[in-house]
Amino acid sequence: MNLSEKLKIESSFINSESVLKQGIIVPRKNFLRYPIDLDFLFQDQPQVFLTRQRVFGYFHEDNTLGVISSIVWGFPRGTLPGGRSILQIFENLKFFSGLVGVIKKSQLNETSFALLNSITGIKNGATTKMLYFSGSKIGEAKCLIFDSRVRDFLLDQRPVEFDNTLKHLSKNSLYPGWLGYSAFCQDVNNISKNINISEDYIEMYLFNNAPNRRKAQHMILNNK
Repeated sequence: MNLSEKLKIESSFINSESVLKQGIIVPRKNFLRYPIDLDFLFQDQPQVFLTRQRVFGYFHEDNTLGVISSIVWGFPRGTLPGGRSILQIFENLKFFSGLVGVIKKSQLNETSFALLNSITGIKNGATTKMLYFSGSKIGEAKCLIFDSRVRDFLLDQRPVEFDNTLKHLSKNSLYPGWLGYSAFCQDVNNISKNINISEDYIEMYLFNNAPNRRKAQHMILNNK
């Protein structure tokens, strides 16, 4: 059974549009170490259930709020993988929000992708979340989240639908580069058109089914 067939079967049980309801519980205490105002997210609550839909809404309201909320959604423990600090992202907030604002108006290209990933230690695990939630595109294809879980699924399963992407991925590097990332977004777009399932859902499926990784903590609480 190929990946497209698996996607069609699973999506018959879960509405592919319900991906927007996917979220995670975020404790405010995880971010107290950072000099960033998160009142817009938490208000007076000790924790929030932050969904994809809410993050899209913040980006629609303001690019800076969007970048912040995309990082909180993606790294709810307040750290990058391995316990690394996300302070550098917040220290460069003006850079990220300004550049993503330009990209979402003019589309992502090789130059802007390289620039977005030019800060040492802040790569696609964080930057593609910004691109995705901003609604940026590469041609007709949505910019999607491409992190280590998505990469691990592709390298382990090697689905034929991602042959173009796999040409540019390496087990020795977490960074897909422009060729790998643009191919990934286009491959997902092609699958989406062929089987009539949203690009967002396909990306979520890859993330949730990463091999040899703990169960994904993000969840859909209500699939109605």
